[in-house]
Amino acid sequence: MLDKVPTRNLSCESRAVNIACVIRRQLFRALRQLLQLRRGHSDPMGGPCLVDGESREELDNFLECKFEYNGQTYTSAEHAFQAAKFTDKKYCEKIRKAKSGGDAWSLGNTREIPLRGDWELIKVKVMYQANLAKFSQNPALRDALVSTKGPIKAFGFAYWAKWNAILLERIREELRPEGERDAKVLAARVAAIM
Repeated sequence: MLDKVPTRNLSCESRAVNIACVIRRQLFRALRQLLQLRRGHSDPMGGPCLVDGESREELDNFLECKFEYNGQTYTSAEHAFQAAKFTDKKYCEKIRKAKSGGDAWSLGNTREIPLRGDWELIKVKVMYQANLAKFSQNPALRDALVSTKGPIKAFGFAYWAKWNAILLERIREELRPEGERDAKVLAARVAAIM
């Protein structure tokens, strides 16, 4: 992998920084995968969620489906989320057109393109909005989510395992017919994602 590090026309110091960044990324990915395996879950990116004793692929942010979000068509919630990190329109379009959610994730985790200044403040809300669009615009996915009843267990990084479960439970209640909503659950989830 280090042979792919761009070093042409760079000073020795810049080459060392590039190589150090690649090594750091590789170590981070390996550590993340190891932690996931130790927890009994093999997909470091999260993958399908568990609900009502079943693994539900429909709840995966990387699931391929089409929906409109902020005036653009996306092919996964992950594509929409990763593209929202940046203000560079060309780079956002590159993410939007990525072949897979995994490719969108990789592009979105570069630090060569600056993140929007408010990203840390809005990222959970963006993931919520992308998933709301995904489930609202895809009846089969909406029905799969609304048909579940129990707590949703998401996987991946601890931060996103927590927030993905919360936002999916909120969306589930919001998409239920009004008379079938659990008002307490909805109020708690809405309060969590403000």
